[in-house]
Amino acid sequence: MVALVALVARVLVVVTYQPALMYLGDSGAYLDQAWHGLWPEDWRPSGYPMFLRLVDGEAHLTRLVIIQHALTFAVGIVLYAVAVRVTRRTWVASLCAVPMLLSPWVLDLGQFVLAETLFSVLTGLGLLLLAMPGRPRVWAAALAGLLLGASLTVRTVGYGPLAVAFAVLVVTATAAAVRARREQGTERVRGIMRVLAVALSFVGAAAAPVCAYSGWSLSEGKHFNVSAHSGYFLYGRVAPFADCAALPEDRPVLRTLCDTRPVARRTQPDTYLWPAKSPLRQGHARIPKGREELAGEFADDIVRAQPWMMLRTSGDYLVGYFSPTRHENARTSRADTWELPDTLTNVLPESDPSSADGYYVVTTLRTGLAERLADYSRLGYAPMPLVGAGLLAGLLAVPVARRRRRPGPPPMYWLAGAGGLSVLAISALTAGFDYRYLSSVLGVLGAGAVLGAASLARALRGAPAQTTTPAAIGTGLAAAGDIAAADIAAAGDIAAAGDIADADGVAVPATAKAVPAPAVAIPVPGRPEPSSPAGPSDPSGQTQAVRPSGAR
Repeated sequence: MVALVALVARVLVVVTYQPALMYLGDSGAYLDQAWHGLWPEDWRPSGYPMFLRLVDGEAHLTRLVIIQHALTFAVGIVLYAVAVRVTRRTWVASLCAVPMLLSPWVLDLGQFVLAETLFSVLTGLGLLLLAMPGRPRVWAAALAGLLLGASLTVRTVGYGPLAVAFAVLVVTATAAAVRARREQGTERVRGIMRVLAVALSFVGAAAAPVCAYSGWSLSEGKHFNVSAHSGYFLYGRVAPFADCAALPEDRPVLRTLCDTRPVARRTQPDTYLWPAKSPLRQGHARIPKGREELAGEFADDIVRAQPWMMLRTSGDYLVGYFSPTRHENARTSRADTWELPDTLTNVLPESDPSSADGYYVVTTLRTGLAERLADYSRLGYAPMPLVGAGLLAGLLAVPVARRRRRPGPPPMYWLAGAGGLSVLAISALTAGFDYRYLSSVLGVLGAGAVLGAASLARALRGAPAQTTTPAAIGTGLAAAGDIAAADIAAAGDIAAAGDIADADGVAVPATAKAVPAPAVAIPVPGRPEPSSPAGPSDPSGQTQAVRPSGAR
Protein backbone atom coordinates (compact mmCIF):
# COMPACT_ATOMS: atom_id res chain seq x y z
CA MET A 1 0.00 0.00 0.00
CA VAL A 2 2.84 2.40 0.77
CA ALA A 3 4.43 1.62 -2.60
CA LEU A 4 1.13 2.15 -4.41
CA VAL A 5 0.60 5.55 -2.76
CA ALA A 6 4.20 6.47 -3.62
CA LEU A 7 3.63 5.65 -7.29
CA VAL A 8 0.44 7.72 -7.40
CA ALA A 9 2.20 10.64 -5.71
CA ARG A 10 4.99 10.58 -8.30
CA VAL A 11 2.50 10.51 -11.17
CA LEU A 12 0.68 13.50 -9.70
CA VAL A 13 3.92 15.48 -9.36
CA VAL A 14 4.99 14.74 -12.95
CA VAL A 15 1.55 15.69 -14.28
CA THR A 16 1.27 18.86 -12.19
CA TYR A 17 4.62 20.50 -12.96
CA GLN A 18 5.49 20.39 -16.67
CA PRO A 19 8.03 19.76 -17.99
CA ALA A 20 10.19 20.12 -14.86
CA LEU A 21 11.10 22.50 -12.05
CA MET A 22 14.14 24.66 -12.75
CA TYR A 23 16.34 26.25 -10.11
CA LEU A 24 18.07 29.39 -11.31
CA GLY A 25 20.88 29.19 -11.82
CA ASP A 26 22.14 25.65 -10.89
CA SER A 27 19.74 23.96 -13.31
CA GLY A 28 20.94 26.20 -16.13
CA ALA A 29 24.57 25.46 -15.32
CA TYR A 30 23.98 21.70 -15.45
CA LEU A 31 22.09 21.96 -18.74
CA ASP A 32 24.79 24.23 -20.17
CA GLN A 33 27.38 21.49 -19.70
CA ALA A 34 25.09 18.84 -21.14
CA TRP A 35 24.34 21.00 -24.19
CA HIS A 36 27.78 22.42 -24.96
CA GLY A 37 30.20 19.74 -23.79
CA LEU A 38 31.45 18.53 -20.44
CA TRP A 39 34.32 20.08 -18.54
CA PRO A 40 35.87 19.41 -15.12
CA GLU A 41 36.57 21.82 -12.25
CA ASP A 42 33.35 23.75 -12.56
CA TRP A 43 31.59 25.35 -9.59
CA ARG A 44 29.89 21.98 -9.24
CA PRO A 45 31.22 18.52 -10.12
CA SER A 46 30.21 17.34 -13.60
CA GLY A 47 28.72 13.97 -12.61
CA TYR A 48 25.15 15.18 -13.02
CA PRO A 49 25.69 16.65 -16.51
CA MET A 50 27.16 13.28 -17.45
CA PHE A 51 23.95 11.66 -16.23
CA LEU A 52 21.92 14.13 -18.31
CA ARG A 53 23.90 13.17 -21.38
CA LEU A 54 23.47 9.48 -20.59
CA VAL A 55 19.64 9.63 -20.48
CA ASP A 56 19.36 12.46 -23.04
CA GLY A 57 17.68 14.42 -20.29
CA GLU A 58 18.79 17.83 -21.54
CA ALA A 59 16.58 17.29 -24.61
CA HIS A 60 13.66 15.59 -22.86
CA LEU A 61 13.08 17.06 -19.41
CA THR A 62 9.90 15.07 -18.79
CA ARG A 63 11.80 11.86 -19.46
CA LEU A 64 14.49 13.04 -17.05
CA VAL A 65 12.14 13.66 -14.13
CA ILE A 66 10.33 10.36 -14.73
CA ILE A 67 13.67 8.54 -14.52
CA GLN A 68 14.57 10.46 -11.36
CA HIS A 69 11.27 9.58 -9.69
CA ALA A 70 11.66 5.96 -10.76
CA LEU A 71 15.13 5.83 -9.21
CA THR A 72 14.00 7.15 -5.83
CA PHE A 73 11.07 4.71 -5.91
CA ALA A 74 13.47 1.84 -6.62
CA VAL A 75 15.71 2.87 -3.72
CA GLY A 76 12.66 2.90 -1.47
CA ILE A 77 11.82 -0.67 -2.49
CA VAL A 78 15.42 -1.80 -1.94
CA LEU A 79 15.40 -0.08 1.44
CA TYR A 80 12.26 -2.01 2.39
CA ALA A 81 13.75 -5.30 1.22
CA VAL A 82 16.94 -4.83 3.23
CA ALA A 83 15.01 -3.64 6.31
CA VAL A 84 12.81 -6.76 6.18
CA ARG A 85 15.90 -8.97 6.31
CA VAL A 86 17.39 -6.92 9.13
CA THR A 87 14.31 -6.49 11.34
CA ARG A 88 12.15 -9.51 10.37
CA ARG A 89 9.15 -7.21 10.77
CA THR A 90 7.32 -6.05 7.65
CA TRP A 91 5.63 -3.12 9.40
CA VAL A 92 8.97 -1.83 10.71
CA ALA A 93 10.46 -2.20 7.23
CA SER A 94 7.51 -0.28 5.76
CA LEU A 95 8.14 2.58 8.18
CA CYS A 96 11.81 2.55 7.13
CA ALA A 97 10.81 2.99 3.49
CA VAL A 98 8.20 5.74 4.03
CA PRO A 99 10.63 8.72 4.08
CA MET A 100 12.20 7.73 0.75
CA LEU A 101 8.89 6.87 -0.87
CA LEU A 102 6.60 9.62 0.42
CA SER A 103 8.63 12.54 1.77
CA PRO A 104 7.57 15.84 0.15
CA TRP A 105 11.22 16.87 -0.16
CA VAL A 106 12.09 13.72 -2.11
CA LEU A 107 9.10 14.23 -4.41
CA ASP A 108 9.98 17.89 -4.91
CA LEU A 109 13.67 17.35 -5.73
CA GLY A 110 12.77 14.51 -8.08
CA GLN A 111 11.00 17.06 -10.27
CA PHE A 112 13.97 19.46 -10.33
CA VAL A 113 16.80 19.48 -12.84
CA LEU A 114 19.30 19.22 -10.00
CA ALA A 115 21.93 16.75 -8.80
CA GLU A 116 20.33 15.95 -5.41
CA THR A 117 18.18 13.06 -6.64
CA LEU A 118 21.07 11.30 -8.38
CA PHE A 119 23.25 11.86 -5.31
CA SER A 120 20.59 10.37 -3.01
CA VAL A 121 20.25 7.30 -5.24
CA LEU A 122 24.00 6.63 -5.39
CA THR A 123 24.58 7.10 -1.65
CA GLY A 124 21.40 5.28 -0.68
CA LEU A 125 22.15 2.17 -2.72
CA GLY A 126 25.81 2.21 -1.65
CA LEU A 127 24.91 2.27 2.04
CA LEU A 128 22.16 -0.34 1.67
CA LEU A 129 24.49 -2.81 -0.02
CA LEU A 130 26.61 -2.83 3.13
CA ALA A 131 23.54 -3.00 5.39
CA MET A 132 22.52 -6.48 4.24
CA PRO A 133 22.71 -8.95 7.14
CA GLY A 134 25.36 -11.60 7.04
CA ARG A 135 29.09 -11.61 6.65
CA PRO A 136 30.25 -8.71 4.43
CA ARG A 137 30.69 -9.92 0.88
CA VAL A 138 33.51 -8.83 -1.41
CA TRP A 139 31.23 -8.15 -4.38
CA ALA A 140 28.83 -6.07 -2.27
CA ALA A 141 31.72 -4.07 -0.81
CA ALA A 142 33.13 -3.40 -4.27
CA LEU A 143 29.77 -2.32 -5.71
CA ALA A 144 29.06 -0.12 -2.69
CA GLY A 145 32.46 1.52 -3.02
CA LEU A 146 31.85 2.17 -6.72
CA LEU A 147 28.47 3.83 -6.06
CA LEU A 148 29.71 5.92 -3.14
CA GLY A 149 32.84 6.95 -5.06
CA ALA A 150 30.70 7.96 -8.02
CA SER A 151 28.57 10.12 -5.70
CA LEU A 152 31.60 12.35 -5.14
CA THR A 153 31.53 13.33 -8.80
CA VAL A 154 27.95 14.50 -8.25
CA ARG A 155 28.21 16.25 -4.85
CA THR A 156 31.44 16.57 -2.87
CA VAL A 157 29.58 16.13 0.44
CA GLY A 158 29.63 12.44 -0.50
CA TYR A 159 32.88 12.17 1.45
CA GLY A 160 30.76 11.77 4.59
CA PRO A 161 28.80 8.63 3.59
CA LEU A 162 31.96 7.18 2.03
CA ALA A 163 33.87 7.49 5.32
CA VAL A 164 30.95 6.13 7.37
CA ALA A 165 30.53 3.17 5.03
CA PHE A 166 34.21 2.27 5.23
CA ALA A 167 34.25 2.44 9.05
CA VAL A 168 31.12 0.28 9.44
CA LEU A 169 32.38 -2.20 6.83
CA VAL A 170 35.69 -2.72 8.64
CA VAL A 171 33.97 -3.14 12.01
CA THR A 172 31.38 -5.64 10.76
CA ALA A 173 33.95 -7.61 8.74
CA THR A 174 36.25 -7.81 11.76
CA ALA A 175 33.38 -8.86 14.03
CA ALA A 176 32.38 -11.57 11.56
CA ALA A 177 35.97 -12.85 11.38
CA VAL A 178 36.27 -12.99 15.18
CA ARG A 179 32.95 -14.79 15.46
CA ALA A 180 33.92 -17.33 12.81
CA ARG A 181 37.20 -18.03 14.60
CA ARG A 182 35.44 -18.46 17.96
CA GLU A 183 32.53 -20.58 16.77
CA GLN A 184 33.97 -22.46 13.81
CA GLY A 185 37.68 -22.53 14.56
CA THR A 186 38.64 -20.50 11.49
CA GLU A 187 42.33 -19.65 11.34
CA ARG A 188 43.29 -16.12 12.36
CA VAL A 189 45.26 -15.50 9.17
CA ARG A 190 42.30 -16.51 7.08
CA GLY A 191 40.06 -14.09 8.98
CA ILE A 192 42.53 -11.24 8.56
CA MET A 193 42.79 -11.92 4.84
CA ARG A 194 39.02 -11.88 4.58
CA VAL A 195 38.80 -8.48 6.28
CA LEU A 196 41.56 -7.10 4.04
CA ALA A 197 39.88 -8.44 0.91
CA VAL A 198 36.59 -6.76 1.79
CA ALA A 199 38.20 -3.45 2.80
CA LEU A 200 40.52 -3.28 -0.21
CA SER A 201 37.75 -4.12 -2.66
CA PHE A 202 35.71 -1.23 -1.22
CA VAL A 203 38.59 1.25 -1.31
CA GLY A 204 39.72 0.24 -4.79
CA ALA A 205 36.23 0.48 -6.25
CA ALA A 206 35.59 3.85 -4.57
CA ALA A 207 38.89 5.23 -5.85
CA ALA A 208 38.16 4.27 -9.47
CA PRO A 209 35.56 6.97 -10.32
CA VAL A 210 37.27 9.59 -8.15
CA CYS A 211 40.67 9.04 -9.75
CA ALA A 212 39.18 8.85 -13.23
CA TYR A 213 37.42 12.18 -12.77
CA SER A 214 40.46 13.80 -11.15
CA GLY A 215 42.70 12.49 -13.94
CA TRP A 216 40.35 14.00 -16.50
CA SER A 217 40.63 17.32 -14.67
CA LEU A 218 44.44 17.09 -14.67
CA SER A 219 44.52 16.24 -18.37
CA GLU A 220 42.59 19.45 -19.05
CA GLY A 221 45.36 21.47 -17.43
CA LYS A 222 43.61 21.87 -14.10
CA HIS A 223 44.03 20.24 -10.70
CA PHE A 224 43.80 16.60 -9.63
CA ASN A 225 40.49 16.91 -7.78
CA VAL A 226 36.74 16.57 -8.29
CA SER A 227 35.76 20.15 -7.52
CA ALA A 228 37.21 23.63 -7.61
CA HIS A 229 36.31 26.80 -5.72
CA SER A 230 36.27 25.26 -2.24
CA GLY A 231 37.87 28.38 -0.76
CA TYR A 232 35.22 30.50 -2.45
CA PHE A 233 32.33 28.68 -0.77
CA LEU A 234 34.10 28.57 2.58
CA TYR A 235 34.45 32.37 2.42
CA GLY A 236 30.67 32.66 2.17
CA ARG A 237 30.33 30.34 5.14
CA VAL A 238 32.55 32.36 7.51
CA ALA A 239 31.75 35.90 6.34
CA PRO A 240 28.52 36.20 8.40
CA PHE A 241 30.46 35.91 11.69
CA ALA A 242 34.03 36.85 10.74
CA ASP A 243 35.89 39.11 13.19
CA CYS A 244 38.24 41.01 10.92
CA ALA A 245 40.35 42.12 13.89
CA ALA A 246 41.67 38.54 13.94
CA LEU A 247 43.14 38.83 10.43
CA PRO A 248 46.95 39.18 10.05
CA GLU A 249 48.06 42.80 10.21
CA ASP A 250 50.59 42.25 7.43
CA ARG A 251 47.81 41.35 4.98
CA PRO A 252 45.60 44.45 4.84
CA VAL A 253 44.16 43.36 1.50
CA LEU A 254 42.21 40.64 3.33
CA ARG A 255 40.18 43.33 5.09
CA THR A 256 38.62 44.30 1.75
CA LEU A 257 36.60 41.10 2.08
CA CYS A 258 35.15 42.07 5.46
CA ASP A 259 31.52 42.95 6.03
CA THR A 260 31.59 46.22 7.94
CA ARG A 261 28.15 45.68 9.48
CA PRO A 262 27.81 44.32 13.03
CA VAL A 263 27.52 40.53 13.20
CA ALA A 264 23.89 40.77 14.32
CA ARG A 265 22.94 42.53 11.07
CA ARG A 266 24.77 40.26 8.65
CA THR A 267 22.99 37.87 6.30
CA GLN A 268 23.33 34.30 5.12
CA PRO A 269 26.28 32.89 3.09
CA ASP A 270 24.83 33.20 -0.42
CA THR A 271 24.65 36.99 -0.12
CA TYR A 272 28.45 37.08 0.08
CA LEU A 273 29.00 34.90 -3.00
CA TRP A 274 26.67 35.78 -5.87
CA PRO A 275 25.52 39.46 -5.82
CA ALA A 276 27.73 41.97 -7.61
CA LYS A 277 27.57 44.28 -4.58
CA SER A 278 29.22 41.71 -2.29
CA PRO A 279 32.67 42.47 -0.79
CA LEU A 280 34.06 39.63 -2.91
CA ARG A 281 32.89 40.90 -6.31
CA GLN A 282 33.18 44.64 -5.59
CA GLY A 283 30.50 45.66 -8.08
CA HIS A 284 31.51 43.22 -10.85
CA ALA A 285 29.30 40.50 -12.29
CA ARG A 286 32.38 38.25 -12.43
CA ILE A 287 34.86 37.81 -9.61
CA PRO A 288 37.91 40.03 -10.21
CA LYS A 289 41.11 38.12 -10.89
CA GLY A 290 42.91 36.96 -7.78
CA ARG A 291 40.04 37.63 -5.37
CA GLU A 292 38.83 34.04 -5.26
CA GLU A 293 42.25 32.90 -4.00
CA LEU A 294 42.14 35.81 -1.55
CA ALA A 295 38.75 34.59 -0.32
CA GLY A 296 40.22 31.17 0.39
CA GLU A 297 43.03 32.74 2.42
CA PHE A 298 40.50 34.88 4.30
CA ALA A 299 38.42 31.79 5.17
CA ASP A 300 41.44 29.85 6.40
CA ASP A 301 42.51 32.68 8.71
CA ILE A 302 39.01 33.12 10.16
CA VAL A 303 38.55 29.38 10.78
CA ARG A 304 41.85 29.26 12.67
CA ALA A 305 41.01 32.40 14.63
CA GLN A 306 37.36 31.55 15.41
CA PRO A 307 37.00 27.75 15.52
CA TRP A 308 34.36 27.90 18.24
CA MET A 309 32.11 30.15 16.15
CA MET A 310 32.52 27.76 13.24
CA LEU A 311 31.43 24.82 15.38
CA ARG A 312 28.63 26.67 17.13
CA THR A 313 27.03 27.96 13.95
CA SER A 314 27.38 24.52 12.34
CA GLY A 315 25.62 22.99 15.34
CA ASP A 316 22.81 25.54 15.04
CA TYR A 317 22.36 24.67 11.37
CA LEU A 318 22.38 20.94 12.08
CA VAL A 319 19.79 21.18 14.86
CA GLY A 320 17.62 23.37 12.64
CA TYR A 321 16.91 20.48 10.28
CA PHE A 322 14.95 18.74 13.05
CA SER A 323 12.62 21.64 13.79
CA PRO A 324 8.86 20.89 13.45
CA THR A 325 8.40 24.16 11.57
CA ARG A 326 10.37 26.03 8.92
CA HIS A 327 13.83 26.84 10.21
CA GLU A 328 14.24 30.14 8.43
CA ASN A 329 16.03 33.30 9.52
CA ALA A 330 18.55 35.85 8.24
CA ARG A 331 21.34 33.22 8.31
CA THR A 332 19.52 30.45 6.39
CA SER A 333 18.39 29.94 2.82
CA ARG A 334 14.73 30.09 1.87
CA ALA A 335 12.63 27.06 2.66
CA ASP A 336 9.77 27.56 0.18
CA THR A 337 12.02 26.85 -2.81
CA TRP A 338 12.11 23.19 -1.78
CA GLU A 339 8.40 22.78 -1.07
CA LEU A 340 6.11 21.57 -3.83
CA PRO A 341 4.97 24.92 -5.30
CA ASP A 342 1.55 26.32 -6.14
CA THR A 343 2.85 29.27 -8.21
CA LEU A 344 4.91 29.49 -11.38
CA THR A 345 7.90 31.07 -9.62
CA ASN A 346 9.07 32.46 -6.28
CA VAL A 347 11.50 35.06 -7.61
CA LEU A 348 12.19 37.95 -5.24
CA PRO A 349 13.09 41.59 -5.98
CA GLU A 350 16.73 42.54 -5.53
CA SER A 351 15.80 44.62 -2.48
CA ASP A 352 14.75 41.48 -0.59
CA PRO A 353 17.47 40.14 1.75
CA SER A 354 16.87 36.60 0.46
CA SER A 355 17.05 37.47 -3.24
CA ALA A 356 20.50 35.87 -3.56
CA ASP A 357 19.12 32.43 -2.70
CA GLY A 358 17.96 31.67 -6.21
CA TYR A 359 14.43 30.78 -7.25
CA TYR A 360 12.44 28.14 -9.10
CA VAL A 361 10.58 28.39 -12.40
CA VAL A 362 8.04 26.03 -13.95
CA THR A 363 6.55 26.43 -17.42
CA THR A 364 3.13 24.86 -16.83
CA LEU A 365 1.33 24.23 -13.55
CA ARG A 366 -2.03 22.57 -12.86
CA THR A 367 -3.43 24.90 -10.23
CA GLY A 368 -5.85 22.56 -8.43
CA LEU A 369 -3.39 19.70 -8.03
CA ALA A 370 -0.58 22.10 -7.18
CA GLU A 371 -2.51 23.56 -4.26
CA ARG A 372 -3.13 20.10 -2.80
CA LEU A 373 0.49 19.06 -3.27
CA ALA A 374 1.71 22.32 -1.72
CA ASP A 375 -0.47 21.66 1.35
CA TYR A 376 0.98 18.16 1.60
CA SER A 377 4.50 19.49 1.21
CA ARG A 378 4.19 21.74 4.26
CA LEU A 379 3.48 18.67 6.40
CA GLY A 380 7.06 17.51 5.89
CA TYR A 381 8.42 19.56 8.79
CA ALA A 382 6.24 18.03 11.51
CA PRO A 383 7.89 14.55 11.65
CA MET A 384 11.44 15.92 11.82
CA PRO A 385 11.61 15.98 15.66
CA LEU A 386 10.62 12.30 15.57
CA VAL A 387 13.49 11.62 13.17
CA GLY A 388 15.90 13.30 15.57
CA ALA A 389 14.43 11.41 18.52
CA GLY A 390 14.77 8.10 16.67
CA LEU A 391 18.42 8.73 15.92
CA LEU A 392 19.07 9.60 19.58
CA ALA A 393 17.14 6.51 20.67
CA GLY A 394 19.54 4.35 18.68
CA LEU A 395 22.50 5.86 20.54
CA LEU A 396 20.74 5.32 23.88
CA ALA A 397 20.05 1.71 22.90
CA VAL A 398 23.78 0.92 22.94
CA PRO A 399 24.38 1.22 26.72
CA VAL A 400 20.89 -0.08 27.55
CA ALA A 401 21.36 -3.18 25.42
CA ARG A 402 24.80 -3.81 26.89
CA ARG A 403 23.50 -3.52 30.44
CA ARG A 404 20.55 -5.83 29.76
CA ARG A 405 22.60 -8.18 27.55
CA ARG A 406 20.40 -7.59 24.53
CA PRO A 407 21.29 -6.97 20.87
CA GLY A 408 22.22 -3.38 20.06
CA PRO A 409 21.36 -1.42 16.90
CA PRO A 410 22.13 -3.30 13.65
CA PRO A 411 24.79 -2.06 11.21
CA MET A 412 22.00 -0.64 9.06
CA TYR A 413 21.23 1.91 11.79
CA TRP A 414 24.80 3.20 11.78
CA LEU A 415 25.04 3.24 8.00
CA ALA A 416 21.75 5.05 7.45
CA GLY A 417 21.83 7.35 10.46
CA ALA A 418 25.50 8.31 10.48
CA GLY A 419 25.69 8.34 6.68
CA GLY A 420 22.80 10.81 6.43
CA LEU A 421 23.99 12.97 9.30
CA SER A 422 27.48 13.19 7.81
CA VAL A 423 26.07 14.92 4.71
CA LEU A 424 24.17 17.44 6.84
CA ALA A 425 27.20 18.02 9.07
CA ILE A 426 29.60 18.62 6.16
CA SER A 427 27.09 20.91 4.46
CA ALA A 428 26.55 22.86 7.69
CA LEU A 429 30.29 23.17 8.17
CA THR A 430 31.22 24.25 4.65
CA ALA A 431 28.13 25.84 3.11
CA GLY A 432 25.41 26.70 5.64
CA PHE A 433 21.75 25.74 6.06
CA ASP A 434 19.56 24.69 3.14
CA TYR A 435 16.71 22.16 3.06
CA ARG A 436 18.08 21.12 -0.31
CA TYR A 437 20.82 19.21 1.54
CA LEU A 438 18.28 17.44 3.75
CA SER A 439 16.26 16.24 0.76
CA SER A 440 19.16 14.17 -0.56
CA VAL A 441 19.57 12.11 2.64
CA LEU A 442 16.15 12.15 4.26
CA GLY A 443 15.35 8.67 2.96
CA VAL A 444 18.24 6.95 4.71
CA LEU A 445 18.08 9.32 7.69
CA GLY A 446 14.44 8.42 8.33
CA ALA A 447 15.20 4.72 8.04
CA GLY A 448 17.98 5.11 10.58
CA ALA A 449 15.58 6.84 12.97
CA VAL A 450 13.05 3.99 12.72
CA LEU A 451 15.75 1.40 13.36
CA GLY A 452 17.08 3.42 16.30
CA ALA A 453 13.67 3.58 17.96
CA ALA A 454 13.08 -0.13 17.29
CA SER A 455 16.48 -1.02 18.76
CA LEU A 456 15.76 0.88 21.99
CA ALA A 457 12.32 -0.72 22.28
CA ARG A 458 13.87 -4.17 21.84
CA ALA A 459 16.54 -3.45 24.44
CA LEU A 460 13.93 -2.31 26.97
CA ARG A 461 11.49 -5.12 26.29
CA GLY A 462 11.07 -7.69 29.05
CA ALA A 463 12.41 -11.21 28.64
CA PRO A 464 9.86 -13.57 27.06
CA ALA A 465 8.16 -15.95 29.44
CA GLN A 466 9.38 -19.55 29.34
CA THR A 467 6.61 -22.10 28.84
CA THR A 468 6.87 -25.87 28.82
CA THR A 469 3.29 -26.97 28.31
CA PRO A 470 2.64 -29.24 25.36
CA ALA A 471 0.24 -26.71 23.85
CA ALA A 472 2.80 -23.91 24.01
CA ILE A 473 5.59 -26.08 22.63
CA GLY A 474 3.36 -27.33 19.88
CA THR A 475 2.43 -23.86 18.61
CA GLY A 476 3.43 -23.47 14.98
CA LEU A 477 3.19 -27.20 14.12
CA ALA A 478 1.46 -28.02 10.92
CA ALA A 479 -1.60 -30.26 10.90
CA ALA A 480 0.49 -33.24 9.87
CA GLY A 481 2.71 -32.73 12.91
CA ASP A 482 5.66 -31.12 11.09
CA ILE A 483 6.90 -27.56 11.60
CA ALA A 484 6.28 -25.33 8.62
CA ALA A 485 9.31 -23.64 7.12
CA ALA A 486 7.71 -20.24 7.55
CA ASP A 487 7.26 -20.86 11.26
CA ILE A 488 10.92 -21.83 11.55
CA ALA A 489 11.95 -18.52 10.00
CA ALA A 490 9.66 -16.50 12.25
CA ALA A 491 10.57 -18.30 15.45
CA GLY A 492 14.30 -18.66 14.91
CA ASP A 493 15.09 -15.79 12.50
CA ILE A 494 16.50 -18.33 10.06
CA ALA A 495 17.40 -16.79 6.72
CA ALA A 496 16.20 -18.34 3.49
CA ALA A 497 19.68 -19.58 2.77
CA GLY A 498 19.70 -21.60 5.97
CA ASP A 499 21.57 -19.01 8.05
CA ILE A 500 20.56 -17.61 11.42
CA ALA A 501 20.74 -13.83 11.82
CA ASP A 502 22.59 -13.31 15.04
CA ALA A 503 22.14 -10.42 17.48
CA ASP A 504 24.04 -7.82 15.49
CA GLY A 505 22.66 -8.84 12.13
CA VAL A 506 25.63 -10.97 11.04
CA ALA A 507 24.53 -14.29 9.60
CA VAL A 508 26.29 -17.46 10.68
CA PRO A 509 25.60 -21.02 9.55
CA ALA A 510 22.57 -22.55 11.21
CA THR A 511 24.60 -25.52 12.34
CA ALA A 512 26.79 -23.23 14.40
CA LYS A 513 23.82 -22.33 16.58
CA ALA A 514 21.79 -25.53 16.50
CA VAL A 515 20.77 -26.64 19.97
CA PRO A 516 19.46 -30.15 20.57
CA ALA A 517 15.75 -29.97 21.27
CA PRO A 518 14.08 -32.51 23.55
CA ALA A 519 11.38 -34.74 22.22
CA VAL A 520 7.91 -33.60 23.27
CA ALA A 521 4.81 -35.72 23.36
CA ILE A 522 1.88 -34.05 21.63
CA PRO A 523 -1.54 -35.75 21.74
CA VAL A 524 -2.88 -36.44 18.27
CA PRO A 525 -6.50 -37.64 18.24
CA GLY A 526 -7.31 -40.41 15.89
CA ARG A 527 -3.73 -41.70 15.67
CA PRO A 528 -3.33 -44.12 18.58
CA GLU A 529 0.19 -44.89 19.61
CA PRO A 530 1.35 -47.02 22.51
CA SER A 531 2.67 -45.10 25.50
CA SER A 532 6.38 -44.65 25.52
CA PRO A 533 8.98 -43.09 27.78
CA ALA A 534 9.31 -40.22 25.25
CA GLY A 535 6.53 -38.28 26.97
CA PRO A 536 3.45 -38.47 29.17
CA SER A 537 0.28 -40.01 27.83
CA ASP A 538 -3.20 -38.52 27.98
CA PRO A 539 -6.06 -40.36 29.77
CA SER A 540 -6.83 -42.38 26.66
CA GLY A 541 -3.23 -43.48 26.36
CA GLN A 542 -2.74 -41.79 22.97
CA THR A 543 0.59 -40.03 22.63
CA GLN A 544 2.94 -39.06 19.83
CA ALA A 545 6.62 -38.20 20.22
CA VAL A 546 7.43 -35.14 18.14
CA ARG A 547 10.86 -33.63 17.71
CA PRO A 548 11.17 -30.25 15.93
CA SER A 549 12.62 -30.69 12.44
CA GLY A 550 16.26 -29.76 12.24
CA ALA A 551 17.04 -30.95 15.80
CA ARG A 552 19.75 -33.54 16.25
